[in-house]
Amino acid sequence: KLKEEEKQKLTVTFNPKDVSSKEITWTSSAPNVASVDISKTTNGTVTIIARAKGTATITATHKYGKTATCVVTVTEKPSFDLEHAIKVTSDPHAKEHEHLPWHGSTVGKHAGMIGAYVEAINILNGTNYRLKEVYNKILSAHPNQKTKNEPVYENEDINKYYNLKVSRAPANVNEIKKALAQGKLVAEIVDTTKWRDEKGKLWGKTGRHTGLIFYFDGKYFHMKSSVILNAIYTESQLKEWLGNTKTELIIYSRR
Repeated sequence: KLKEEEKQKLTVTFNPKDVSSKEITWTSSAPNVASVDISKTTNGTVTIIARAKGTATITATHKYGKTATCVVTVTEKPSFDLEHAIKVTSDPHAKEHEHLPWHGSTVGKHAGMIGAYVEAINILNGTNYRLKEVYNKILSAHPNQKTKNEPVYENEDINKYYNLKVSRAPANVNEIKKALAQGKLVAEIVDTTKWRDEKGKLWGKTGRHTGLIFYFDGKYFHMKSSVILNAIYTESQLKEWLGNTKTELIIYSRR
């Protein structure tokens, strides 16, 4: 499995190992999806280049007629730097933020959605804003946000400043998959016992927390949350996580 523009070496295994000829002809059933770089073929090894989303069968044909095949699945390249997305965090629970007033309480009690908002900004723009920086930017323009019961993403002027577009969708897995396929991010506040960790294991943390789903690798949905930085969920596990949630998904994308 490869992402668009990735390259990967593919090697055949000869039996017997000391076969007199190792001359191989490489072909792809769909060169527009995954092609073979014949200029870099040596001793039964070739470089596969992922071109576009789809599936291709790579065939190795020996000069005496024997063949071997490998199916290559190519997924879409994220519209953002995935490595940066995995590393970035808004440190929503850092001690330095717990005293900051928000909605009549403190950021410590509202950090989940604020944290997801900051992480969305950073992932989509390749930035490293900390929660306090964005918090101060919001309050400089909207002082009453300290006590006003309005979600952080409702401030359109702030969204525009951070090049963020916000939309909504029904809370179901199909909508999540659709948004991710378009390079968007999905946030949701969920009250559940089905929170998972970096290995997909149940974490044991109950209660109401925010998840920011930022990538689907074909098997796992990758999520940042107010309890786990990089958790993974299968589709069935994600459905369990959503449960009977009635609130809408918050969809983040670039303007």
